[in-house]
Amino acid sequence: MLKYVEVIDMKKLIVLLSTLITILSFSFVNGTYSAKKSNGSSTSEMTIICRNGKIMSVSFDEKMANGNSLKLSDNFFASQTLSLSQSIRERNTIDGVKIDLGNNNYSSDFKELFRFLEDKAKKGEVGSFRL
Repeated sequence: MLKYVEVIDMKKLIVLLSTLITILSFSFVNGTYSAKKSNGSSTSEMTIICRNGKIMSVSFDEKMANGNSLKLSDNFFASQTLSLSQSIRERNTIDGVKIDLGNNNYSSDFKELFRFLEDKAKKGEVGSFRL
């Protein structure tokens, strides 16, 4: 009889753990989340799109005061932001992703905007925001 109880408890534990993993894996509410942060002479912009509880897209750009996009004018910046987007999509988090956009302000803004939008996506607060 004791072995039967242990098997049932083990099955309950497995079901509980798989449910917990599912909840943690699918922690984002479907939607598009955008934010902008002004830095005097430029504005950092990020958009995150979530579907089926996962991050499907992350885009980041720096717009200069004259309206020019850094992503369109700087190949290193463009390739780094693309690489970051791919890494984040694969992990479904920014944790463990090395952020190096060649400028500490850009890298710092990327992290700040992502954390802000990540929080919004977990709460389902869809929209465009200004920091």
